[in-house]
Amino acid sequence: MFYFCYIFINQKTVIDNALIQYKKLSIPQICTITISSASTVVATIILLDFDKKYNTPAINNIITKTSSILLVFFIGYFIFRETYSTKQIIGIITMVTGITIMIY
Repeated sequence: MFYFCYIFINQKTVIDNALIQYKKLSIPQICTITISSASTVVATIILLDFDKKYNTPAINNIITKTSSILLVFFIGYFIFRETYSTKQIIGIITMVTGITIMIY
């Protein structure tokens, strides 16, 4: 936050360049950024609520990290048409299986 304030006050060209780059983003990119930001806020609120009520910070941390990786995977695959290697897909399946075993 302090760095942003410093840049905003002292280096206007950095902010101007960022705004120019932002205007070049496509609609799917803007939607992805917005969805990712909103899901981060919602996940943080849920995580803090679980930590407060159930005292399970380790499990919540693992679930949050895994779900963010899955979200990035699905966004990359369905929106940006990225291809993934067999190793990456096996890694994602292993994560989901591990989380499922931990929860149940």
